[in-house]
Amino acid sequence: MKKLSPNYLNKPYNLLATLAVLSTVILFNGCESSDAGKTSEIVATFGDKELRVDQINHFLPAYNSLEDSAKYAQQVVRRWLKQQVIQEAALKAVPDLEAQVAPQLENYKSTLLEQHFAKWLVDSHPEKFEVSESDIKNYYNKFSEKFISEANFYQFFYIKTTKAAQYWIINSLKEGDAAEIQRLIEWCNKDAETYKMDSTYRKEGELLDLSQGYYFGNIRRASINYVYPYQQQEGDVISYCFFKMLDVVKEGEVLPLIMVRDEIEVIIQNQRKQALIDATISRLVEEARATNRFQQVVE
Repeated sequence: MKKLSPNYLNKPYNLLATLAVLSTVILFNGCESSDAGKTSEIVATFGDKELRVDQINHFLPAYNSLEDSAKYAQQVVRRWLKQQVIQEAALKAVPDLEAQVAPQLENYKSTLLEQHFAKWLVDSHPEKFEVSESDIKNYYNKFSEKFISEANFYQFFYIKTTKAAQYWIINSLKEGDAAEIQRLIEWCNKDAETYKMDSTYRKEGELLDLSQGYYFGNIRRASINYVYPYQQQEGDVISYCFFKMLDVVKEGEVLPLIMVRDEIEVIIQNQRKQALIDATISRLVEEARATNRFQQVVE
């Protein structure tokens, strides 16, 4: 049995941007040798500078396997040593270089502090980002023009089995109520070769992959809620297929809520996170102003 699985968009971890900042900080700060803070094993040295295990750990993505972390740690060490060589040459060649980059380093430091504070703020108030189904539906109804389909999508049921004379499947698909669908899913888990019995929408290419042996015309134009039985043959093996089109979303139409629900939930959560961060920062600035902790000389 093979269940047809939906495709999910990958959300890459934004590691490169973080490394760019951290690498620059290391380049001009290094890790000066001192008795203070020597809490882990030294893994590399350059002159009086040291790189230690606990410092490398700050650079390792939390989700990596041990093998990947070891490889990545080696890359960090090589990068650190290379940076020390470049730093030494740069400081010798360029007059007052440390003074020139000091404002940039301070800006990088401020950016990192702001990011960590924002993350702490968000992590400390998870209850503020709970999104109800009503919130999602209201956002969808208000901003439906944001969710226009850029392709044709098809919602359908599909079962493929090598077991002959399963005529009851046609009646169950015709009924289409929750009890019959659950009954079909349980049967498919044991006896179907391939099946799709969920409510997801699929692109045209995946639909066409199912059309071998379909003799009712273009499968994209199958009548809604009509069950089509047909056969597929590979060598001496005959498979019995059942197809039911549930819905079609054409290019340029508004995507149904089920297709954008998770996206809307993330949008609402991000809006609330940003609102919390903005409100907190505004409050802190006003408190600092009210207690005369800063002065703005130039407006």
